[in-house]
Amino acid sequence: MNWVSRLLPIVIVFAVSGCAAVEKLSGKERIEEAKPNELEKIEATVSVKRNWSYNVGAGTFNAVFHNLVPGLRADTLYAASPDGYVSAIDAISGTRKWRVNTEVPISGAIGVGLDVLLVGTPEGEVLGLSIENGEELWTRKLSSEILAPPAAYGGIAVVRTIDGHVYGLSSSDGVQQWVFHRQVPALTLRGNSPPLVVDRAVVVGFASGRLVAADLSDGRVIWDMSVAQASGVNEVQRMIDIDSTPVLVGSVLYVSAFQGSVTALALGSRSVLWSKEISSYVPISADDDNVYVSDDEGKVVALDRLTGEIVWEQASLLNRKLSGPASLSRYVLVSDLDGYVHVLRKSDGQIIGRNKLSGGTLTGPAIVYKGAIYSMNENGNLVSISVEDSS
Repeated sequence: MNWVSRLLPIVIVFAVSGCAAVEKLSGKERIEEAKPNELEKIEATVSVKRNWSYNVGAGTFNAVFHNLVPGLRADTLYAASPDGYVSAIDAISGTRKWRVNTEVPISGAIGVGLDVLLVGTPEGEVLGLSIENGEELWTRKLSSEILAPPAAYGGIAVVRTIDGHVYGLSSSDGVQQWVFHRQVPALTLRGNSPPLVVDRAVVVGFASGRLVAADLSDGRVIWDMSVAQASGVNEVQRMIDIDSTPVLVGSVLYVSAFQGSVTALALGSRSVLWSKEISSYVPISADDDNVYVSDDEGKVVALDRLTGEIVWEQASLLNRKLSGPASLSRYVLVSDLDGYVHVLRKSDGQIIGRNKLSGGTLTGPAIVYKGAIYSMNENGNLVSISVEDSS
């Protein structure tokens, strides 16, 4: 998805950088998208296999941006659709365990706790559903629209609203336990960084380029630090936004920012280990060796996890509106605007497999589990994908 389509409608866009160019005609500004690269022929050594597909409900192709991602617990996937359906699906077979209609639009999902599922609505409501059968347990009205999937841990449901509030609710009945707030800039990408629970703290990224950690039990802010700096001559060029979930490997947190950088943060010392100037608004991934990033121009980059140095770059997919990379065994998988799934070799970034899957591009971060990746697509399908040797 083009990042321009994710701008909040509260400000008129006058200029953009990266994947679109601005042309001035008759005193008016016009945004022209760069033409996607044509796909080059590859020597395929692996094949992309769709193991199964399950239709959750209406897709997001014609909808305002929604951050609907699946959740996982004990071999069961949980997924939601914009038209209000929530389903539990067996991760291995793709068979449905149950399906409910919440009868409300869903814009942020799915958060998975020990015994509760969490979904948010455009009207600022958060619903707690039974993990066993999808029965509604409680509903709580918050301050504004919910775009980020909530999180749940230790009896606390953490919910982020688009107006900069972060709420801690009781997982059992939705009663508010705490709240804190950070100012939202006048211009942001449409979307919010989902809260990440680390030990007994919750970490949240904001559109100001700041990362905030709060105590999970009472919402007390533990630390608040800038991990990305704005630059540029106008408001759009200075727009900076942490819009995807930070990734934790060991005691190091990796976070990306639009028109900012990819940063490695040591949680123990709260110090920046390294920072690499790369602009990205889609999820990043990491393994023991590297951090993998799709930048906003469509380049896939592998960074050394310890130093931040570039290991390799794959630039043949420019302007193809790539998903965030998914790390799977020896491979990195990305999806593009036409629904192609590309397999990159981790050692050097070469594209060694490709398949066009029906249902449109994959949306949101993927879940990697037992040799497969699981992701929603534009048509509202939850799909299971694996990679096999072609020989």
